[in-house]
Amino acid sequence: MNQTVTAFVMIGLKHLGNVRIIFFIILMIIFIFIIIGNLSTSVVILMNKHLHAPMYILIGFLSILELACATVSLPGILSIISMGSTYISTKHCFAQMYLLHCLGITENFLLNIMAFDRYVAICRPLQYHAIMTTKVCIMLVSCCWILGILCPLPVLILVSELPFCGSFEIHHILCDSSPVLGLACADTTIIHTTDLAVGLGVILITSVFILMVYIKIIATIMKMRHVKERKKAFSSCISHFAVVLIFYSSVAFMYIVLHGDFSAEYEEAVAINYYTLTPLFNPIIYSFRNKEIKKSLNELFKGVTSTRNFSFSPKIM
Repeated sequence: MNQTVTAFVMIGLKHLGNVRIIFFIILMIIFIFIIIGNLSTSVVILMNKHLHAPMYILIGFLSILELACATVSLPGILSIISMGSTYISTKHCFAQMYLLHCLGITENFLLNIMAFDRYVAICRPLQYHAIMTTKVCIMLVSCCWILGILCPLPVLILVSELPFCGSFEIHHILCDSSPVLGLACADTTIIHTTDLAVGLGVILITSVFILMVYIKIIATIMKMRHVKERKKAFSSCISHFAVVLIFYSSVAFMYIVLHGDFSAEYEEAVAINYYTLTPLFNPIIYSFRNKEIKKSLNELFKGVTSTRNFSFSPKIM
């Protein structure tokens, strides 16, 4: 029992029973749609010079973040669903835990930058091109990544120094801080407090900022004289507002569950909801709501289809 643990066994979704294969297929289809949707959005924005504006650059980075988050989380979940359990080394477990926190925090701050972009566009339209330049946009996105990289480091360092002995089974589908800390044979009060402080601190700061920004945006829209102007202004920020609503409701629910007394199955269901809903709906929301992205996606798929038809068409003599 005093032997140091070098690997964990991930055991989750034990009660799926006969629906395990069906659930695997459904989640696999969702994963494929997440990859196709977010990859298409980011590629279209990268290739189309008309979309090299701050708003579209931010949407492109958001798609890359969602793509990375799904790639880090869903393959492991699919492996657990298919086999019932899977081995993961402690180093890989800590890496997954860090990356999930890093990407989540980065997305928090990126959504704030996107809210600020909409604020400048609606509340200060004459100064928009002077304030939100491409250079400023890239700088702000870089700050999001830096904060996302730095914020989870204290928890990672503290967790990596913990002794793990005895039980090596994680009854969860992901290497998150809460289930991992439950296996440590040492006092984890400081780590739990640090993890909660960092997570809730980021969520509170970013959510309050977005709330204040949208109060100002709504107040500005209500002061507009013409109904057409109001509709146009509201339409320009409705996609971002929908994404913010999905993201923060999922994050809030995730933190309530992870720091409450809930069953393992309930925690797993919340985790799957968090790591599938936001990455799945983001490209759908922006594709259907934004005419430029929708148009560029149609042109991309038409180009791919026509190239494929030309390549495989028989030569007529």
